[in-house]
Amino acid sequence: MIDIRVYGAKADGITDCSVAINQAILADDIILQNGIFLISESIKIPSNRTVYGKNAKLKLADGAYDNFFRNSDFTNGNVNVNFKGLGNFILDGNTINNIEANPFNSVKCYTTHGFNSSESYKYTAATFKKVNGFEISGIIISDRPHVALGGVRNSNGVYDNIYLDYKTETLNQDGITIGWGSHDITINNIRGWCGDDFFAFNAGDRGGFMDSTLFHSAYTTGDIYNIDIDNIKVFRELYHLYIIICGDGNKVHDISFNDVLINYCGGVLYTGYTSFRTVAPAKEDIEDITMDNVLVKTMREDHRAAFQLGEDCQNITITNFTNESEEPDFAVDTEGLDIINFTINGTGYPT
Repeated sequence: MIDIRVYGAKADGITDCSVAINQAILADDIILQNGIFLISESIKIPSNRTVYGKNAKLKLADGAYDNFFRNSDFTNGNVNVNFKGLGNFILDGNTINNIEANPFNSVKCYTTHGFNSSESYKYTAATFKKVNGFEISGIIISDRPHVALGGVRNSNGVYDNIYLDYKTETLNQDGITIGWGSHDITINNIRGWCGDDFFAFNAGDRGGFMDSTLFHSAYTTGDIYNIDIDNIKVFRELYHLYIIICGDGNKVHDISFNDVLINYCGGVLYTGYTSFRTVAPAKEDIEDITMDNVLVKTMREDHRAAFQLGEDCQNITITNFTNESEEPDFAVDTEGLDIINFTINGTGYPT
């Protein structure tokens, strides 16, 4: 393991360490420790490499709207790509950048790297594409204007012990986004704040920040499945615990949530977002989703229900659900949806 200071990086919060870190990671696993390391561009992690952080902050320079990390080969993919905190490892998006991202209708990062931009993948604090085998763990993400973690066609991965310190809410400030073709991923011990949806499953033919040239093209196909999510604590998010965007022949299935505490939200599940797909999903395209031991304490009054459906679906089972808010448990956006075997605490919906 290489201490990046061997390659000339300085933990002074002033020196741009981007080149030094990217050179060091080509040689071996690296560690950032005991200081603030400033970067102006993303760290590209190759196969079979791990970035460790301990008592360290990786901070984006003023006006640096880029990922903290991404895998090095978006074309062919990578294997065994990781970044892990060993204690007090912070990814700092920089308060100045965050201020520029507000208010919602004046978002510099969004307009520079936003939807339909060739660089929109930079919208995410860390993004992977076609990575088989990864671990992202033990990190704090703070002052990031937009999506925390995401990517497409990733598999056999772990997100664990991640804190989203997103107390300044901004446009499309999601937590973790799982994109087309991603499968066999476990997500554990995620907590914090965000200004939009905490989790998003995106299997339509348009993907928002994933619509960049590098992410789009032939990669808008692929099912999302075998995603297990446990021990989630949402302090505040303005929209939903999770959304499902589906259609165009893609499926979202075999998703499980267990042990979820939501202090404040707009809802638990939403399916819809028709602007992100061309062909609507059949009920078989959104199926086999379970949730157990979910507590909602407060919901936004302008949202319709904890579970709000706008697409056909089947075999969704919610158990041990407690809704302490005054908002209803269930609503549909469109009458006549084909919803089969949707149950909350043993009661079938729509009633």
